[in-house]
Amino acid sequence: MNNKYIELYGENFLTLKELLINLFGKIINIEYFTYDTGLETFFLKFKDETICEVNLLSNISTIDKSSINQNYICLSFLDLDRETEDRLKKELVNGGYTLLT
Repeated sequence: MNNKYIELYGENFLTLKELLINLFGKIINIEYFTYDTGLETFFLKFKDETICEVNLLSNISTIDKSSINQNYICLSFLDLDRETEDRLKKELVNGGYTLLT
């Protein structure tokens, strides 16, 4: 097994989630929210068995997802091949996200 991490800043997590689903075809979505820290975690499992853990730390105190702005997001993929990783990074940059890794 091989973990790949992509760290980024972005304005809209919901758009990112839709982008990931469009690229990979989501079949499972599990969401956790830690009220003490404001950390949201999503586990997405895709049709090709790729698993993505999305950690989202927003700079706002509300959990109203429609108003999330400039969040730190860490994507962790299990067994993501290089070609798919490159394609994803290109889509993220084209979508206005700032990649940190």
